Order: sequence, then structure tokens, then C-alpha cells
Amino acid sequence: MLPAQVYKDQEAPAAALMVCLIRRYGVEALEWEPEVARMQIKDDYGIELSPLNSDKLQAAIQVLIDDNFETDWLTFQNICHAFSNVADSFEDFDPLEPEEIIVGLAQAMLIRNDGPKFHDQIRAYVGQVFYNHGYSKAPELFPSAIMPACVPSDDTQKNKTMEELFNFHMVRTTDYLESLG
Repeated sequence: MLPAQVYKDQEAPAAALMVCLIRRYGVEALEWEPEVARMQIKDDYGIELSPLNSDKLQAAIQVLIDDNFETDWLTFQNICHAFSNVADSFEDFDPLEPEEIIVGLAQAMLIRNDGPKFHDQIRAYVGQVFYNHGYSKAPELFPSAIMPACVPSDDTQKNKTMEELFNFHMVRTTDYLESLG
């Protein structure tokens, strides 16, 4: 797949957008301001990067170069939204869904090649999201989530569904990256 196709693809994984940027401009591009990256892509490919793809690209870069995804709940939320193809207004509070957390976790693990080490702030936020969606204990894919106290229930099916979603996104992203050659 050609970089121009990736930049146009609204479903392109964040990791693929970042790989295309690095291949063309080198690792120095990771230090560019977002506007510089958008202008360079427009100059070289004649493509106006959509706001969503621009957000996904910047989210991937941030996961790679600093630890804000692991330490700041608002950054975590915005990055998970971007990785899930959800446009974020950055003005209104739009809490995450469990599926967005799982997609964000899958993307971050592929970008960094390791599992993030989340600060208590993130762990508590994730715990509250899963609790609000009927989990009684930390999900298997995010065992460090700090859950509110509640009556235990059987989360087996929910965990299975989240694992399937996680695996789907890992395979989909890996396949997409392999298509880049």
C-alpha cells in the first residue's frame, strides 16, 4: 500500500500513519509540530490529512515519545478515542467506552512493542469505566485497573468479548502494517 493511500484511509491504524511518516521523513519527523507534518504531507502527496488522521498520527507519536499516555488520564482518553477512530472535540468530556480502552491498549502495545505501565490516575479511570459497564473486577486485559468496591459477578463473557476485540485489532493492525511492505 502506498503512503498516499494510507494518509487518505480514514480507517488506517495510527501505527501505519506513523510508519509512513517515519519512512519518508525519518525519525526527526517525530519532533515536528502537527501543522508541519500536515503541510509536508500536503506538499509531497497533495493530500489534506483529515483531522481524525492527524489526531491519530499525533497520538501514535505521543505514545512513542513520552509517557503522558500512561500518566495523564485526559491524554489517555484522547489517545484512546483517536486510536478508535473517534473524533474528539477536546472541549467536551466524552468518557471512554471499554472497547475504546482495549483498542487503545492494542495500538499502544504495537507502537511501543511493550505493555504500558499506567499511573494510578489511569488505572482508577479505567476501573471506573469498566465498573460503569458492569464489570465487578478488573478486566483480564487490564488487570491493574483500580475497581470500585462492588458485589462480585461473573465477568467471563465480557472478558472473552474484550479479548476477541483486542486480538482482532492486533491482527488487523499487524496485517495493515505488513501491507505497507
